[in-house]
Amino acid sequence: MTPNEVEKKLNIKVDMVPAGSKNRPGRTLNATYVTIHNTANASKGANAAMHARYVKGSDAMQRKVSWHYTVDDKECYKHLPLSEQGYHAGTAQGNAKSVGIEICMNSDSDQAKANDRAALLAAYICSALHIPTDNIVPHKHWSGKNCPALLLKNNGAGWKAFIKQAKALHAQITKKAPVTALRGERARTVSPQLRPEKMVATPDTGRLAKIKTKEGLFITNARPDTPDFRDRMYISTLVEVPPHRTLGLYAKEKVPILDQGQEGACTGFALATVVNYLRKVNRKDAKRIASPWMMYEMAKKYDEWPGEQYSGSSARGAMKAWHKHGVCSLSNWDKGDRVFTEQRAKDATARPLGAYFRVNHKDLVAMHTAITEVGILYATASVHSGWGAPDPKTGKIEYVDGVEGGHAFVIVGYDAQGFWIQNSWGPEWGKNGYAHVSYEDWLNNGSDVWVARLGVPIQLDDVLTANSSRSSSKGHYEGYASAQLRKYIVSLGNDGQLSSTGTYGTDIDDLDQIVAHFVATTKDWKKRRILLFAHGGLVEESVAVGHIAKHADWLIKHEVYPVSFIWHSGFLDTIKNVIEDALRRRRPEGFLDKTLDFMKDRLDDMLEPIARAPGKLIWDEMKENAKAATLARDGGARLFLERLAKEAGRLEVEVHLAGHSAGSEFHAPLVKLAATPLGQVIPGWPEDGNTGLGFKVATCTLWAPACRIEVFKDAYLPLLKSGHIGKLAVFALTDRAEKDDQCMNIYNKSLLYLVSNALENPFRIPVIRPDGAPILGMQKFIEADKELNALFEKGDADLVLSPSSKGAKPGWVSQATSHGGFDDDTNTLLSTFERIIGPSVRDSAAAPNKRAATKRRASGRSVRPDAKKPRAKKATRKVTRKK
Repeated sequence: MTPNEVEKKLNIKVDMVPAGSKNRPGRTLNATYVTIHNTANASKGANAAMHARYVKGSDAMQRKVSWHYTVDDKECYKHLPLSEQGYHAGTAQGNAKSVGIEICMNSDSDQAKANDRAALLAAYICSALHIPTDNIVPHKHWSGKNCPALLLKNNGAGWKAFIKQAKALHAQITKKAPVTALRGERARTVSPQLRPEKMVATPDTGRLAKIKTKEGLFITNARPDTPDFRDRMYISTLVEVPPHRTLGLYAKEKVPILDQGQEGACTGFALATVVNYLRKVNRKDAKRIASPWMMYEMAKKYDEWPGEQYSGSSARGAMKAWHKHGVCSLSNWDKGDRVFTEQRAKDATARPLGAYFRVNHKDLVAMHTAITEVGILYATASVHSGWGAPDPKTGKIEYVDGVEGGHAFVIVGYDAQGFWIQNSWGPEWGKNGYAHVSYEDWLNNGSDVWVARLGVPIQLDDVLTANSSRSSSKGHYEGYASAQLRKYIVSLGNDGQLSSTGTYGTDIDDLDQIVAHFVATTKDWKKRRILLFAHGGLVEESVAVGHIAKHADWLIKHEVYPVSFIWHSGFLDTIKNVIEDALRRRRPEGFLDKTLDFMKDRLDDMLEPIARAPGKLIWDEMKENAKAATLARDGGARLFLERLAKEAGRLEVEVHLAGHSAGSEFHAPLVKLAATPLGQVIPGWPEDGNTGLGFKVATCTLWAPACRIEVFKDAYLPLLKSGHIGKLAVFALTDRAEKDDQCMNIYNKSLLYLVSNALENPFRIPVIRPDGAPILGMQKFIEADKELNALFEKGDADLVLSPSSKGAKPGWVSQATSHGGFDDDTNTLLSTFERIIGPSVRDSAAAPNKRAATKRRASGRSVRPDAKKPRAKKATRKVTRKK
């Protein structure tokens, strides 16, 4: 079979994820594996073309998912060059080593033909890239996720047939003479459709670049900033710009020349130099040097390449870190330190960032003006071999063609020929640590420039309360608050892995710190209690963090240690876009008249099938991410529990679980791992041989659980019956309240109705199938299930319907009136805490959210929707009769 014959059979269409997109990392891929997936979307129309649109859309970018090919029964779409990594394998190793192929499983396709086309594509890639066919692996190989689900059914019978077919096809393919593909890659047999696209001539992000100088080798791994239209651009002012700003004018300030040594931390060292200059010149403070190591470590949390192990960072990442956290002194954060402790956070608030702008690096006028205004610029550029040996007398760097890597430094002056820079390669480099870069060199190789001013240090007595306000004006104390809150947060990203990026990023070291803080905090408690909380899919990170900030201190005071899993579902904005798009496609000009309430159900009937195809894909992927946090070998929840179990082996630890909405999906595998007796094999796990950790799960409370009833019966119910879960409670809206709720102000019922009717199978078909999939958090499905009815009626588990009477017994009060209202409802929170601590908690003077509860009562928001509303008094007219 010739390559032309293969390509004709494959019917490949190239439809790339745009360069610079957040889900196209741009890192070099030298593939040695091919990874096979199923799309997990059986909806009609969910073919390769639809997934080609999806992978370029906002949801895929936000969630950072991407792969190389999507295959259906008719055609094949290519989304990424074979020279670049994607986000598909669920682990950094899988992404760094494999090409990703998604096989569609839409119900209106011929699945056998789709599998045949995928087997041919996998064989062809193996032939072209010299990959052994034994290295065609399922997604499960990397992350433990049950994918490709269709091929892995029946003990993997389909997978065995798939591999056998791929091997046979591979033997038939005729190899052409090898061609050299991308710079740095080995010679490969590559057809035009498979050939890697030529990459932009930027520093090679796939290797550790170095420059040789007489002082030694220096790593050059600064990465250019990706486009971000949120950047505020510097605009030149009418300040008088002198014809030159000499090096001598700057050098007299005696700003320390730093030396990064053999570390690739130039972004941190350059920005620390900016801080040192601004503090010395403007604050007359030269005693305490800013920590370049903190700048570098924190910069990596805000870079545009999250979820991967890599060396290097970007200028924007460092600026974001300074903006969020300030910077502490070198004496408080030295080389080798990694953990952002409260002590370091408090010190960092003394050096906040004020105003800052991005400068157009091609606009020399703007750069000259910015230097004149501030005195120093933070810059990155592609560097060449000329940087290895600047003239020691003149400081000039000879311009040499070629790129050795990326580097960060500061620009401190200029003349008619070019810019003066201060480097971080020690005072022996160049002219006493400085050098001169020509304008020609800069215009060809410069990449990023930032200008900044120092901010005013701010002190607040209660930073946690301030952080819980969800205000956009939290300012520089957010970094200090984050250091206090990080010991209660496990941040998760795509495929349930630890997310080390962002303000609350979590890595392995952070997990160890959380466990250590738990042990230290609880050492004098009567009972070591830990509450593991998982929020719902409609909650943004800032809101989830706000809830933690409000309740953490109060719970600690009552001897309950809270740990919240902040999992970035991305579901909120995405599902809103889906149903808004569905509405736009079907509604007439003008919005639905508010008086036509009787049409709302009919509007929902119309929205559900239109939202189903894209919405189900998103919902299913969100659930997979939630479960992967425990099921995957390197899932963040699993890593945390294993560390807690290891430390708690000598302690008596009582575990409590609480989850809202899709948090019930998150906790389903977690409760199996936690509560299954120590050493006993966990039933129903995708991997054989996994054993339980043997924790005592004293209570499990689910608010408006969005999991299917069958998930509850598989994960929670057996452990409840065996006594390995002590008490279990389900808080749910009454059916009347569910119907009076709304989703995004568009869908006129609660989110659970949308999930049941449109996003799960079997979905609702008006008249033909009046109900959708049975969801645990919906009253009507609980009442229709005999086993659940008996469970709650016998008192083996508790069902709290909301809004409920305030006179109910402790643990049974909830005044939530909407699906998203449970975690904001004071009575729900108190009832949950009563189940953990005891009924006395409600009388506490420091009851959580007490002030907010008073406001809600005053506004009448807690009125029961199923209660009879008092009739309005008829207006009366006073009639005066003539006598």
